[in-house]
Amino acid sequence: MGVARGRARAVSRREFLQRGLIGIGIISLGAACAPTPPAAPAAQPTSAPAAAPPTSAPAAAQPTTAAKPAADAKPAAPAAQPTSAPAAAQAAPAAAKPKGSITIVLESEPDTILPKDGTTDNAMFMMANVYSALTYRQFDQLGQPPKIVPHLAESFEQNQSDPKIWRFKLRQGIKFHNGETFNADAVVTTINAALNPDKPGLGLDGWGLRGGSVAKVDDYTVDVTTSAPDAILPNRFAILGIAAPGWLTSNPKDGPVETAVGAGPYKLVEYKRASHFLLQADENYWGPTKPTIGEVKIVFRNEPNVRSSMMRAGEVQLATLVTPEDAKLLQSTFIEQTGEAVGIKINPEHPLLKDLRVRQAINMSIDRKTMIDSLYGDVAEHLNGMMVRKSSLGWNPNLQEYPYDPAKAKQLMQEAGGVGQSVELISRNNVVPRVTEVIELVADQVGQTGLKVGIKSLEIGQWRALNSAVKPGQTRSDLLITAVSDPVLDSSRALIYYFSCGGVNSQYCDQPFTDKLTATLGLTGDARVKGFQELWATAREANVFMPLYGLNFVHGITPKLHWNKPRQDLLRLFNEWTLDD
Repeated sequence: MGVARGRARAVSRREFLQRGLIGIGIISLGAACAPTPPAAPAAQPTSAPAAAPPTSAPAAAQPTTAAKPAADAKPAAPAAQPTSAPAAAQAAPAAAKPKGSITIVLESEPDTILPKDGTTDNAMFMMANVYSALTYRQFDQLGQPPKIVPHLAESFEQNQSDPKIWRFKLRQGIKFHNGETFNADAVVTTINAALNPDKPGLGLDGWGLRGGSVAKVDDYTVDVTTSAPDAILPNRFAILGIAAPGWLTSNPKDGPVETAVGAGPYKLVEYKRASHFLLQADENYWGPTKPTIGEVKIVFRNEPNVRSSMMRAGEVQLATLVTPEDAKLLQSTFIEQTGEAVGIKINPEHPLLKDLRVRQAINMSIDRKTMIDSLYGDVAEHLNGMMVRKSSLGWNPNLQEYPYDPAKAKQLMQEAGGVGQSVELISRNNVVPRVTEVIELVADQVGQTGLKVGIKSLEIGQWRALNSAVKPGQTRSDLLITAVSDPVLDSSRALIYYFSCGGVNSQYCDQPFTDKLTATLGLTGDARVKGFQELWATAREANVFMPLYGLNFVHGITPKLHWNKPRQDLLRLFNEWTLDD
């Protein structure tokens, strides 16, 4: 993440690179060495003079003027896999006692705080700080792709005889917040919870674990076996939090979980549903970057104007997902360069939607350019028929946006017999800013083809259950809006989740497509890029998704809050934040 101080202004791509706001390229799997203690924080951009009160704020504050990735930017291919263990981490310098507090307002309450199910961006605000992961994304230089280095693991390597096996050597001497010892049992327990056939983890596909297994080799060594070779497994594990095993197994099989016990830089000391999380710094945190902010409170407010008002009133120090209009009223904002791709999943097994002509008509009926220009401006970009952004390895520069052709769409719908028939479009409250306007526009434009579109908006838990209802016999959605993130900057995540046979959110199953995807997962370099590009071309022709736009997020922020490391991924690591006195 990066911070834009004071009033937002148009800046050059070079300035954004210098500030660490954007970094194009696949996260490389560098030498498997432990992260060294961080250098002194980089100098922050100078704060602008305090803005005038909202009523007199000039209209020039445009957070949507942030530079976007160059159209011809191409992610780098993954680096060769590490094959040997490194030296242990250096001792971290003594850290000052954490002090001060901040409050963050999110657009919605996460529907889970269990590692096996944690996939949403807002869940990571809590989970990435309470749990630690086996690996870590290390940014050595502003604007450059990060390396994947060991974190809870001491080293990792891919088995040269059987590339489906990755071995993780674990650090010793680490304790969970409840005093339990971190060891191989903790890793095995966490991964097996995700692999539970009766209730598999919703993050299973994102971690590449479907059909896989984990085995304890000794007290501080584990082997993870995937169903097919996976060249970037350590990359995926950077967002899989490891939980205290005793605590995890003591949780009820059904019902909500209201505690979380990990080995991260912050402890969850209070969770009141529909209200807030309260996190306190762990002064004994084992990692190299010690927390400096003593307390973090996270509250939830659905309405963007409410979040903006809280920011203007000084009630919060960070307000997520504000609208461009609300951003003009704030003293300071920043634009997060995300991997979010917003689109609508189309059920190809639906009696009407299984007709390719109907799906083609739906995609041709959408005026994406007007949608982007009128609702988002420069914080959104075209997806060209894919559900990943240009920053993802395997994005295909040769594909074009679905054509906007209302006359052809109406003709196809008539030929397929869809005129006068009805489908339901499922939305999720606050999944992205202005989702209500987006859904209404989609329903209206698809309706011009003669197909009747009803709208239903759900809370995150209900929406998520329907999004993952893909097994035979389960009631599926007809059309469902989603925002597909890409924290690993690799096309595999979106393709596994939404386009593969058996994917946790996939209503589409074409076995040759899935076989090609499986084979591509084990490749590196140009072969991996080419494989993903060919898969996206096939998926585009299938019309099983309605890609709408890629969206960067606008957040309100106090000028007193800083990041001491450049970041581009979606992890919310509070121990990398500092707060002015």
